[in-house]
Amino acid sequence: AWLGPLAGAAVAELVASPVVIWNARHDWPTVRHLLGAIGLPGGDRPVGEPEPWTPVHLIEFTAAQVGLVGPFLLGLSAAGIVWSLRQYRRGDRITDPWLMVLAAAPILLLYFGIAVFTRAQANWPMAGFVTLLVPAAQLMAGELPRWRQRLAQWKALPRPRPRWGWIRRAPETPVQIGWHGALVYGLVAGIGFMALPVVAHLPLIGPLVPMHRLSGFEEAAAKVEYLRHDLRERTGREPLIIASHYQRTALMAFYLPGQPVTYCAAAWLGGRESSYDYFTDTDLSDTALTGRPVIVIGGQAEQWHEAFDMGPLEHAGVEVTAQPVFWSSTFNGPQAEAEAGAGPGA
Repeated sequence: AWLGPLAGAAVAELVASPVVIWNARHDWPTVRHLLGAIGLPGGDRPVGEPEPWTPVHLIEFTAAQVGLVGPFLLGLSAAGIVWSLRQYRRGDRITDPWLMVLAAAPILLLYFGIAVFTRAQANWPMAGFVTLLVPAAQLMAGELPRWRQRLAQWKALPRPRPRWGWIRRAPETPVQIGWHGALVYGLVAGIGFMALPVVAHLPLIGPLVPMHRLSGFEEAAAKVEYLRHDLRERTGREPLIIASHYQRTALMAFYLPGQPVTYCAAAWLGGRESSYDYFTDTDLSDTALTGRPVIVIGGQAEQWHEAFDMGPLEHAGVEVTAQPVFWSSTFNGPQAEAEAGAGPGA
């Protein structure tokens, strides 16, 4: 009985071993990043004064899960778990429901536990819901054919047909209502997301839609590319592209023509580390980068000068995700004090 689980655990450990080894060699940045996100000591951000406890974080987090997964799918998953446990007790071992539940439990318990004490991001536990869809699918696979049989029987009756449903005249079952509700919810959510540019112009609701985080990247990259071309023509050297946050760094890397190497300075500016701090081709302390012109995105000119040795910064009159863009004719690498303790890994 233990051979299968032990073999599965061994394979899982083998597959995960490169991640574990890499973390061990780099002072466990994954663990420090999570600790920093929830404000605990040992994380990658300073620990401030503890906030007074409030249930608001857990309520917001729970509501966000209902909104992201959908109330109908969550209901079907819960019903599917109960149904499959009953089937399992009766001897139907087509799928062990406990495997599905226990695969989801560590992820969901971890992040809901975090939400009890501090703010948690809504997307963190999404992987925990995946296996809970299996009992829901099993429930629907058994119940929907029976609903179709009832529907066929009802259609065979002479008109006017009697009312067999709760919402409409045709026959309905709780599982069928949940499935059709999930389909409608998904369509409305998908179409609604595509309609956000229109919603952003509506009174009252519009200001709540952060369109600067959802659109305009291609146009912003085109303006940065114009500035990049101008600096290249004036200096004869390829300009560096450095952003103050990993998201802006990635957006420029994707939308700029030719997709050049871009750099993230978040950790040098006092923020959190990202993957950019662990690759040699995005290392801002590389001496090969000195002397080149530079375009910096986000932050304030004073912050950049405190962290890096560069010429005077000029405002380019361009913004990327509502952040200013500056340029300088010369980049000479990190400041001495940054190299001594303010950069990545400090």
